[in-house]
Amino acid sequence: MYCFEFHEGADSSGSRVTELRHAGRVLDRLCTEATGAVPGYRFLPVFFLANAVCLGWSPTLQRLGPGLLLPDRPTTVGEESAEHAAAALAHVFALDRLDTDVEHLLDPDLVTAAVRLTTRTAPHLTAADWEHTLWTGLRAWRELYRGCGAVVVADPELRCLRVSGQPLSAPRSGRG
Repeated sequence: MYCFEFHEGADSSGSRVTELRHAGRVLDRLCTEATGAVPGYRFLPVFFLANAVCLGWSPTLQRLGPGLLLPDRPTTVGEESAEHAAAALAHVFALDRLDTDVEHLLDPDLVTAAVRLTTRTAPHLTAADWEHTLWTGLRAWRELYRGCGAVVVADPELRCLRVSGQPLSAPRSGRG
């Protein structure tokens, strides 16, 4: 199991920012959520974690933390772009259904879109793979967004994410 911490704070302009950390090491630069931006964007990396534990595939996480959760291998800009597009769709979908019962979060059109976005870069991923992965990411994103915790425990053996606890320290300031 791997623990990832989402450390929240504010930058000099007052925008909400989040750092993703593992074992005290910053993996992702500050995800900024400026005033007027799509709420919850700062938790987008949770979808990369879901991809890693459920699919064994996350070009973004492989770049941010080589050898962490996934075997170290070179990734392409196309793979990372496809992953970001799928994560952005899942994020907007989750935000749109924030007041929906959790069992009604997933829509077949979202699964189809994820499959189509990654057909060229990850042709081995099936609709069933994406359904489980998106479900996992959507549930974890929702818990982070609602403030139910700031630590994500990733278990690749069980192919799941669990949100719990609070971060161990405050985010670093002065980074942009």
